[in-house]
Amino acid sequence: MTNNLAEITASLINLRTIKNSQSNIWRQVHNRELVRLAPSWAIPAAMLNKLPLYQRRWITAYAHGRNAYRAVLAGKSAARMQGMWVINRKTELVELMLPSGNLPAPKLWPQGAHYRRGALALEEISQINGVRVTHVIRTAIDIARCHGFCEGVVAFDYLLKRGLTKAQLEEHVSAMGKNHNLKVAREAIAAATSSSGSPMESYARALLVRAGITVFSLQKQIGPYYVDFHFPPALIVEIDGFEKYDGSTHGPTDAAIFKEREREKYLTNLGFRVLRYSSNDLLNQPDRFIEQVRSELAKHA
Repeated sequence: MTNNLAEITASLINLRTIKNSQSNIWRQVHNRELVRLAPSWAIPAAMLNKLPLYQRRWITAYAHGRNAYRAVLAGKSAARMQGMWVINRKTELVELMLPSGNLPAPKLWPQGAHYRRGALALEEISQINGVRVTHVIRTAIDIARCHGFCEGVVAFDYLLKRGLTKAQLEEHVSAMGKNHNLKVAREAIAAATSSSGSPMESYARALLVRAGITVFSLQKQIGPYYVDFHFPPALIVEIDGFEKYDGSTHGPTDAAIFKEREREKYLTNLGFRVLRYSSNDLLNQPDRFIEQVRSELAKHA
């Protein structure tokens, strides 16, 4: 982590407190030496530019949460505040909800933010670091409703890994009555598991399940290694997340690549066919991923 969250939030500037006479601050805003993350909150560009993507999105969501009077962070923005698994897309708007369920006129939406429709009960609102967010279960449900089955599975997998039960998730969905797209949330809960090893592994599994490919084992041990997906008799699918070769999470990049080659050599020597996919493969070419898995399975049908 480039900076701890306390250091990042401490660098924020509340523009509501800046007087007109403080021309040096306004000059920095004009020159983009200070970047507005939300209408009333800015951060030094030097700080923002050195943050990894997930922290830039975290601090942007946080700034909008601090900026809001009535709105609550929801969906993927709430998930980021809660440390939940989130799939990174090229663009990501901050998601907001009004507890009343109403939508403000679009012209009143802050730049870079999007309001979601859906009333919130008092017990569906939590507070993190002084920012109001939807409760974790409501957060996952809204991700499924608004971002689809696959991202919903990722969110529900995270909650199951943290000890929540499917019964708890299903109870919350039932209590939401006739909210839009609850069917998708129910399907995502049914497909969720506590056995997933990473967000992108969850996403890959959701793609497979959606395509009707369901006969596989997760995190199966073969010799000294655990593989992401094992399709009997001899197909292995491995998923490389965004952090796999970032040079820090799994050690130096060269060392991580060497370990993967040794691992793959061991598995192929045992007679396994190994397919490896990156996060970009899954996000940008999901149909190709499914087609290749189907093709390999057909060879051994």
